[in-house]
Amino acid sequence: GDHRDLHLSIRRQRQMCIRDSPHYGENSISICVGKEWYRFPSSFFLPDNIWDLKYIRSEFKGQLPQPYEVTDLKKSTRLIRDTFNDQNKQEPNRFVKDPTKECHYIVDQAVHPDDQTELEPNFSVIQPNVWKEEFSSEFLDPRRSHSFFRAFYVPVYSESRCTFNNYTLYKNVSPGML
Repeated sequence: GDHRDLHLSIRRQRQMCIRDSPHYGENSISICVGKEWYRFPSSFFLPDNIWDLKYIRSEFKGQLPQPYEVTDLKKSTRLIRDTFNDQNKQEPNRFVKDPTKECHYIVDQAVHPDDQTELEPNFSVIQPNVWKEEFSSEFLDPRRSHSFFRAFYVPVYSESRCTFNNYTLYKNVSPGML
């Protein structure tokens, strides 16, 4: 329920914010995800074909999805690619080299500083001149919230026993991305 509501809210907000951006109407707009790749639904839910879902390196070391081949839609789900493996090993071709130059937007969860790593930073803190928070919504922090109150909402008590992070859409505002 809450995950779906957050997704719909972010999607609506993202469409409103991004359609007003100077990028809208260009050949492609890149939405990038890092550690949140498994929560972001897929490129299937992006508004149209000018949107690209791309990946930023994170602590996850398994194989990430690839976009569907759009040149021949009849074969798009049957296509066999050399960059898939049956051992769930990471494939380097899935990642952008430099998010500041290749990502118009990043969808990420701004986590507690103790949970951040070099590969999973808070983007607006490490590069405040590049990443501007466009939209944000609270997201439950399971590590810092009581297990009972994560599962069951109890008025008055749940608020004091649950901790939240921000699930955020960052916009690249660096001069090179205009």
